[in-house]
Amino acid sequence: MNDVTTHDPEAGFEPAFAPPLHACDAHFHVFGLADRYPYGADLRYKPPHEPLAAYLKLARRIGFERFVFVQPSAYGFDNSCMFDAMRAMAPEVRRGIVDLDETTATDAQLDAWDELGVRGIRVNISPVRKPEAGLAASMLPRIARLAAISLELGWHLDSWRRVGSSASSCPHCAICRYRSRSPIWASIRRRTAQGSVDFRISSNW
Repeated sequence: MNDVTTHDPEAGFEPAFAPPLHACDAHFHVFGLADRYPYGADLRYKPPHEPLAAYLKLARRIGFERFVFVQPSAYGFDNSCMFDAMRAMAPEVRRGIVDLDETTATDAQLDAWDELGVRGIRVNISPVRKPEAGLAASMLPRIARLAAISLELGWHLDSWRRVGSSASSCPHCAICRYRSRSPIWASIRRRTAQGSVDFRISSNW
């Protein structure tokens, strides 16, 4: 038996409600075996072995039909685990968000990732740390470079930073924020109405 079948904490429980037709999980990670998919050096948590099969068992039980893979911070710029999982699914039901080094990514790589189903770039800080004076400002040049790549490819930026500080540097891209207890819903609604920002909720922390 493997990790997918040894323990099912949801056994005996059924979903409390049916999701909408074509429901989409807009932010989830997969983690492969460490000997095949080594982690980066800057880890803020011990990544579990959570393969695609384990995730899909729960997701399909809930009723999700479409899926957006997001590159975990544990893998840094190495998107190979996510790409392999994406290839195991039908292209029409999944998309992906990568993390990349904009100084080394080639046009050929970006085109191949776009063909695979990548539609966004994650603006990430690893490991996550307490707010530092000047940190946001220091990231703006990189965000601008990523925004230019995203605009050319028709992708979006995925960020958990405050919408106001991020979106102002990327007026043509969608900035996704998924911290649902944020006090800045008014800003989110305003920028969404302007057409410069899309948002999603994928966790309640």
